[in-house]
Amino acid sequence: MNEIHGYKACLETERTALLEIKSFFLSISDDKILPSWVGEDDGMPSDCCDDWEGVMCNATTRRVMQLSLNYTERLNYYDGTSASLLNMSLFHPFEELQSLDLYGDGFTGISYDSFGSLKQLKMLNLGFNYFNDSILPYLNTLTSLTTLNLGFNKIEGSRTKQGLANLRCLQVLDLSGNGNITSGSLTRLGLANLTNLKKLYLYYCGITTIQGLANLTNLQVLDLGYNQNLTMLGFADLPNLKTLDISYCGITTTQGLANLTNLQVLDLSVNQNLTTLGFSDLPNLKALDLRYCGITTIQGLTNLTNLQVLDLRYNQNLTALGFADLPNLKALDLRYCGITTIQGLCELKNLFELNLKGNNVEGHLPNCLKYLSHLKVLDISFNQFSGSLSSTITSLTSLEYLDLSYNNFEGPCPLSSLANHSKLEVLLLSSTILVKTENFLPTFQLKVLVLANCSLNVVPTFLLHQYDLKYLDLSHNNLVGDFPSWVLQNNTKLEVLFLTNNSFTGNLQLPNTKHDFLHHLDASSNNFIGTLPQDMGTILQKLLFLNISNNHFEGNIPSSVGEMKELRVLHLSKNNFSEDLSTPFLTGCISLWFLDLSDNNFYGQIFSKYMNLTHLKLLYLENNKFSGKIEEGLLNSPDLWVLDISHNFLSGHIPHWMGNFSNLEILLMSNNCLEGNIPVQLLNHRTLELLSVSENYLSGSMTSSFNLSSLKHLYAKKNALSGPIPNMLFRSSKLMTLDLRDNGFFGRIPRQINDRSNLRVLLLRGNNLEGQIPDQICQLRRLGMIDLSHNRFNGSIPSCFTNMLQWTIENVDLFGGELSIFPDLGFGSIGTYYNSTLDLSVSNGDVYTSLQQVKVEFMTKNRYELYNGSNLNYMVGLDLSCNELTGNVPSEIGDLQKIRGLNLSHNCLSGSIPRSFSNLKMIESLDLSNNRLSGQIPAQLIELNFLSNFNVSYNNLSGLIPDKGQYSTFDESSYRGNLYLYGPTINKSCNGAEEIPAIKSKGREDEDDSAIDMVSLYWSFGASYVTVILGLFAILWINSFWRKRWFYFIDACIDLCYYCLYKYVLNQ
Repeated sequence: MNEIHGYKACLETERTALLEIKSFFLSISDDKILPSWVGEDDGMPSDCCDDWEGVMCNATTRRVMQLSLNYTERLNYYDGTSASLLNMSLFHPFEELQSLDLYGDGFTGISYDSFGSLKQLKMLNLGFNYFNDSILPYLNTLTSLTTLNLGFNKIEGSRTKQGLANLRCLQVLDLSGNGNITSGSLTRLGLANLTNLKKLYLYYCGITTIQGLANLTNLQVLDLGYNQNLTMLGFADLPNLKTLDISYCGITTTQGLANLTNLQVLDLSVNQNLTTLGFSDLPNLKALDLRYCGITTIQGLTNLTNLQVLDLRYNQNLTALGFADLPNLKALDLRYCGITTIQGLCELKNLFELNLKGNNVEGHLPNCLKYLSHLKVLDISFNQFSGSLSSTITSLTSLEYLDLSYNNFEGPCPLSSLANHSKLEVLLLSSTILVKTENFLPTFQLKVLVLANCSLNVVPTFLLHQYDLKYLDLSHNNLVGDFPSWVLQNNTKLEVLFLTNNSFTGNLQLPNTKHDFLHHLDASSNNFIGTLPQDMGTILQKLLFLNISNNHFEGNIPSSVGEMKELRVLHLSKNNFSEDLSTPFLTGCISLWFLDLSDNNFYGQIFSKYMNLTHLKLLYLENNKFSGKIEEGLLNSPDLWVLDISHNFLSGHIPHWMGNFSNLEILLMSNNCLEGNIPVQLLNHRTLELLSVSENYLSGSMTSSFNLSSLKHLYAKKNALSGPIPNMLFRSSKLMTLDLRDNGFFGRIPRQINDRSNLRVLLLRGNNLEGQIPDQICQLRRLGMIDLSHNRFNGSIPSCFTNMLQWTIENVDLFGGELSIFPDLGFGSIGTYYNSTLDLSVSNGDVYTSLQQVKVEFMTKNRYELYNGSNLNYMVGLDLSCNELTGNVPSEIGDLQKIRGLNLSHNCLSGSIPRSFSNLKMIESLDLSNNRLSGQIPAQLIELNFLSNFNVSYNNLSGLIPDKGQYSTFDESSYRGNLYLYGPTINKSCNGAEEIPAIKSKGREDEDDSAIDMVSLYWSFGASYVTVILGLFAILWINSFWRKRWFYFIDACIDLCYYCLYKYVLNQ
């Protein structure tokens, strides 16, 4: 079949070969790929030259000339299988093939040892695969190649004889990202023979010298970036070099750049020890990048009379400016340089772009700026400018990009002052500017407008006259009224709309027609009500990001949302949505990465078999009303990073298959009705870092057959777990938080403790642990919170507690309070809407990062406090209350200078309160009540200025109660039960304390009339007891079910008694 519908189609032999290629890729791929490549068996045949994606043919011969198969093989990353071998024989039929693109297909090698008849191949792209040196001999036969990309493979150049020496026609060679290529490899790869080479990319290759490039006299572009040990420079033999990138190379001098008289572009960025500059031998240099170089002066840039672009960003100590010798400078970037003056900038009469963002410039805008008549880009945001705007800015009518955000300008900023700026395309006025939006008819048509945090009460009316907007941000204002759907109707190419944190009300009203350009909509934190439009998914079908969280929406998710095939992020949390999740939604949104349905009223079963969210990475369903078992539909989302199903009504066992998610990092299942054991597959998971199963009905003992290979935070409080605490929990070097409170664990704390442990929080409150607190626990030197209360520990308090918490003295942050795991999705940047010489990428940082904070509850000040994020790095507490501890309070505890909470109450401690406690300068809560402490309250404790909770009641203390400092704020309840204490706080004098009244025996005639008649008490108690017993027997006689349950309970008690008798008595 050579003709279709009357015109010449592709050759049948090549058409067949293409279908074989598709079959090959399908055999090694998870996805349905190349859907347009259809044969006669698949339906209506089509022309492979005109209709098939990635195929381009010769217009005359109809032979295939170009094949683009990049990222076609979607590797099996989910199940960890290795990449595949490339069968090159599949490409032999394409005799006129000139371009072949296999970038990012993950091949490890070739399964056929020849490139066959590909004699006309000129461009071959094998980047981002796993090819090694074994492919070089086969590539060396492709003598017609002019462009070869081997970037980010495993090429070393150590196991080859000729390398690529035969490719003498090669003009472009990319070897970037082959980290094991050394300087000697350049010679073995035969680069010296490639004399026609014009562009060479050696980015991130690990080379230390450029020997081996001497013969490349025609080289025009050379990229050596990120070779961090490249210290010796010498480019004298590259006379035609025009572009040179030596960023991230660790160089300290520009010596060696001499004689590059034709050099036009030089990138020296991120060479942070580059302090001396000298470019006098580079007369034709037009663009110079010196970002992050640590320079303090621009001396050395003289004589660069042809320089047009200068980037000095992030040289934070750059104070001396002088640009008089750069008369042709057109673009200057001084972002975050720490400069305090802009003196000298007005001399740059040819300047087109000026960026001063993030400096410390104060005062008024210089009037001389208005003489920069060519200025198109002006960014002075994040400075300390003050005064009025109008006089200077009004004169700069050539402006196309203007950012005045975050300054201290005085008075309102009337937008009418920009009425004559007909070329203005980008306007950013966020914060600190009181924008005056009086009625005026602008001459400009904006592409980007940002008026965030400007105290606006109404949507500016001039927006009614804007029709070219692509990016609009009105967030963080006081805007009221209905959703401004007219903005979408007037600006049909609008891509990004931010309305978050305003006071919009009413229903979410959308335009009547489809809006195919909008891909980013954030209307969160408003007062919208009602249900979502049923045709929402049809009208906004191209959305990538949708955030309508923290509103008052109700009802269900419209089934049309399932039509949003490209939707990646969906925030619906903190609304009143209800009903069961619709099947179209679960099956249609196939591109979802992030789904947040938390804090709603969704119910029913989750993870049905219809769920098909194959790309899902973050899923938040907490605080809803989901019930039933955890179904296997979740397995259709194999690439999960975060799963939060806490605070629901889920029941049944935790499935073992939940350990099969190879990338899972956070799993939150607390506050449900789950039962059974914690699956060992979760404890052995190789990527899981945070596991929370608290407040369920889990039972049984924790198996010891796990290794905690990656787990950092384990929460299992308030379950029915029992048995001894596994030794492995104290042997792990990665575990940082261990919360096993309020379970049934018994036995002793394990003595096999890893002295390299990173354990930061240890919470074992409310178990049946006993014995002495082992000294080995002091090997946990990074512990900050310890709660061993409400157990049966005995013996003395280890004095070695001072060996712990040392990190607080070193002031080192050892605890990661946040887990940032959500990647930048790559959209929403303002810089993409304006074509600038400088990098003007400005993004909304709130959108791209999802932080999962680690949270810890700790009892202090007689209540539970919740600590999360960075607060965890400052909270230090020790709770040993409600045990059977004896002996003196170790004075060494006074060395814990940064402890904030200390509770030793309800023990049998004796001796005096250590005076060293006066060193606890940061302590806020100190509870020593219900012990046997004696002596005086040390007067030195008045130095504890942060103490807000103090309790020494029910001890044997004596003497004067301090009444200065914080002690003047404590009442009598802090001291009751100490017979010999006195002072104004308890209204007791010294004499009163010493007078011990004699106990007078009373005769029967002096007894109180209200005294209890003990005989009557005994008779009434006995009658009540007999009544209860008879009632119980009656119930058991009548109800057979409860009778069986009773006898089952009695049998269980007998078995338990027998077990305890055998284990603890007979077996001794």
